[in-house]
Amino acid sequence: MSQSSKKKQQELTLLLQKGFGYFRSKNYPEALRYLNQALKLDPPNADPIYFNRGLLYNTTGKHQKALEDFSSAIQINSKNAVYFSKRGELLHKLGRDEEAIKDLTMAINMSPKRPDYFQLRANIYELLGKFQLAIQDVNRLVELIPNNLTLLTWRGQLLLKLNKLEESATLFRQLIKMFKGPSSAFLYYHLAEILFKQQKIQESILHYQGAIKLAPNNHIFLFNLGHALIKNEQFQDALGYISKAIKIAPNGNQNPNYLFAHGLCLLRTDEYQKAILDFTRALKVNPEFPSIYLYRGICYNKLSQNTLAIEDFKIAIQLDPKQLEYYFHMSQCLAEIGEYHEAIEKISIVLKCNPKDFRSYKLLAECQFMIEEWELSLKSFKMIYENMKNDDPEIQKILEKKSNEKKNEQEKEKEKVEEKEKEKEKEKEKEKEKEKEKEKENPKEKEKEKEKEKIDEKVDQKSELIIQVLCKIGQCYIKLEDLENAEKYFHLALDIRPNSVDARTGRGAVRFLRKEYAKALPDLEECYNVGGKKTAALTYLADTCFFLGHFKKAANYYEIIDKADPKNEDALFLCAQSYMKIANFKLAIKKCKKAILQEKTDLSRFYNLLGMAFTSIEKYPKSLKKYEKALKLSKNNPVYLFNHAVTLLKMEQIENAKKELMTCCELDPKNDGYHFWLAKCHSQLKQNEKSIKQLKISIELKSDEPQYYFARGLEYAQIGEKELSLNDLKKALSFDKENEHYLSLIEKIKNDKPVKENENEKEKGNENEKEKEKENEKEVVEKDEGGKNENEKEKNEKGKEKNDD
Repeated sequence: MSQSSKKKQQELTLLLQKGFGYFRSKNYPEALRYLNQALKLDPPNADPIYFNRGLLYNTTGKHQKALEDFSSAIQINSKNAVYFSKRGELLHKLGRDEEAIKDLTMAINMSPKRPDYFQLRANIYELLGKFQLAIQDVNRLVELIPNNLTLLTWRGQLLLKLNKLEESATLFRQLIKMFKGPSSAFLYYHLAEILFKQQKIQESILHYQGAIKLAPNNHIFLFNLGHALIKNEQFQDALGYISKAIKIAPNGNQNPNYLFAHGLCLLRTDEYQKAILDFTRALKVNPEFPSIYLYRGICYNKLSQNTLAIEDFKIAIQLDPKQLEYYFHMSQCLAEIGEYHEAIEKISIVLKCNPKDFRSYKLLAECQFMIEEWELSLKSFKMIYENMKNDDPEIQKILEKKSNEKKNEQEKEKEKVEEKEKEKEKEKEKEKEKEKEKEKENPKEKEKEKEKEKIDEKVDQKSELIIQVLCKIGQCYIKLEDLENAEKYFHLALDIRPNSVDARTGRGAVRFLRKEYAKALPDLEECYNVGGKKTAALTYLADTCFFLGHFKKAANYYEIIDKADPKNEDALFLCAQSYMKIANFKLAIKKCKKAILQEKTDLSRFYNLLGMAFTSIEKYPKSLKKYEKALKLSKNNPVYLFNHAVTLLKMEQIENAKKELMTCCELDPKNDGYHFWLAKCHSQLKQNEKSIKQLKISIELKSDEPQYYFARGLEYAQIGEKELSLNDLKKALSFDKENEHYLSLIEKIKNDKPVKENENEKEKGNENEKEKEKENEKEVVEKDEGGKNENEKEKNEKGKEKNDD
């Protein structure tokens, strides 16, 4: 080597020593100055200088210059693994991962036992979602560094990302056995994550608890345990763990996920107001979290704050218009506040995307039912039923099972041989004993039983859904007045569950509408006993008792309806009617006064009934006042006018009574009772011919009423028409053969004994009662013909009533 070369080499060595020294002491400007001077000497093997200057540039954040220097070093010496690894690391930092992988692969090929190269490449593969390639590198790392907890955990996590759940779970179980102490907390945590994904929620909870025992203040563990408990519907327990996670976590009270989960637990434990506070706090941190708006809306809905609920559902839909659940809850809320048309509009969006969504179709059908679109509702409910039958294997099994059970029952009925039945029972007992022995032998039988119970519960839920739909179909047919088809669907429901309250109520309603009251009564009574005061059977039951003449029972049921639903005017009226029937006039008056003070819609009928009650207790002046108030509110109502006239007659104001009864006959000429009572007025005024004329009309209108013939027979006797009198009295007797009064009068007339004018007074009480009952029944069956007056008049009457009573 020449003298000049030696001098140059010495100078280069000195520059490098100073440059590397300054680099180590982090005096980067001086280090850079010396390294630059060294490169100016243009040494033949300059790759270390370029590499170290690249490291310096990389350290000071000049990544592009660093990359150029690493590349220069590789150009000079392409067999140095470190150069490739560092350039690969820098390329990864610059986001050029594919190029980084190539450099790291070159480095690994040159140095296959360097774990840091495998680790970096595995990290990049994982970030790129290439989990299979990542796990290959991690497996190589595990070979190079065996029994390393971090690497083994990493492999388990990658298996989880590859959805190799069982393999991942097996690995973590092995690691838990291998590594003890606080370091194994994350092993329990990761195993719990896997079990949660496998839907093994109970096991998952146990392993989250295992992690928390080792690391009790890890807020991530606490939160995830809470999440698993929510999934398992253990909301109260979940609340405790999530509350602790919020306290421990840095800014936990501002973590929207934690606040959301906490609010969800409060919602599920019916703490709606507190849940709203949590959801609102979460939305302040993240106002674009659509699920929180959904659940806050559900809370508002539960609190009947439906305007706020609908606003939240709208925001949720705006943030995520593809989430059908938001539309469903909004339409459900709209239906609850009676906005059925808008609810139908929203639910139609769900059904366009998911035509077989059972809940949405059911809600649509119910909304159609509420807007009295009976045919559309029927069509929707039938479609639900057909879809359930055809698409749900579990429902098919239920229906097949019930069908088979029915056939078996029919076959059993045919079997008459008792010995065979006894043998079968003995065999069943033996089988049960064998099963018990097997259970003792096999400890897993209890787990199977629990699973079976869950399946049975699910089957029960499915059965209940079918029954609900079948009953709704039956109700639609009732509305369409197709009682035959209605009964058919209620029977289908009863085939599935013979004690179904809804189905028996429906069948009872059909029988009631057919006027088969005796058949309807057992169904309706059973439903009421099972379903309680809120059951729909109660109204039908009360009406059935009324029409069967069980007035005391009817009154009790109407009282229950009145307490549960004070706005039910018909129940209050019929309750008063029932008390009238059992001669409890005091309670009848009380009910009528209650209606008047509450400003019920149709006060006229209550005033009329009040008048009838006062008539019954012979307080005629009060009675007249009430009838007059009824007539003011419902002018020309023949029923009210008739009652007024009868009261006048009882007060012996015969002329006034006659005028009013004549008006009644003009208003309703086909009412036989009006003509009969007008005939009575004529009779008392000794206008026998006119009386006979009115009685003739009564008989033409109702030819099977004995008292009409009896009354006319008396009138004929008064004017000396013996034959005509006897004919009518015999006719009356033909309808009532054991009536001694009729027989004695016939004997008197035959023997030409005088008949007194008041001979019919003995019948008068009975006649009055019959007429009153007749008019009462008319009140129940018919709506008052006079119509309903304006509310202002009713309010005036209320004020007057307070003064009067």
